[in-house]
Amino acid sequence: MPAKLYKKVERCYNAGEVIFEQGAPADGIYSVKVGWVSVYKTKPSPNGPVDMEIVRLGPGSMFGEMGMLDQTRRDASVRAVEYTECVIITQDMFENQMASLPAWVVNFIKILISRLRITNDKLLATLQVLEAHGLSVPDAKDAAQAAAPPQPAAAPPGAGPAARPPKA
Repeated sequence: MPAKLYKKVERCYNAGEVIFEQGAPADGIYSVKVGWVSVYKTKPSPNGPVDMEIVRLGPGSMFGEMGMLDQTRRDASVRAVEYTECVIITQDMFENQMASLPAWVVNFIKILISRLRITNDKLLATLQVLEAHGLSVPDAKDAAQAAAPPQPAAAPPGAGPAARPPKA
């Protein structure tokens, strides 16, 4: 049987535009082509609802997969941080491809998604406690920069090749 062909679906979002909201039906998986998005959950607090960012995703990243994989409503909201272009794997495309997988693989994926949801909820609860006590956790980009080895100093102007650090 020949493979089913699909029309490429792309959407553009302006900075601050909500791509989808927590609790909405899952309609596709999004792949960031250009720009950055913020994935966040809205949680109650004594001062009213608070948006807690889970992660920021950039080009090459995908989001919206959890609701598609376990056929539930969106567990988080996503907002464009800057002008963003996304390619969308629609529900029809996704379901067609999932139907070709063995049942045990689909079940295994659903188990992993369930465990990830539980871990995300525990992490967000911990972050709320930390923030309530005036503490914060650096985001992934800050943590990656802190863990990176220091960069060698640039060679002074006019220095020959011997003064430059060796290439890796």
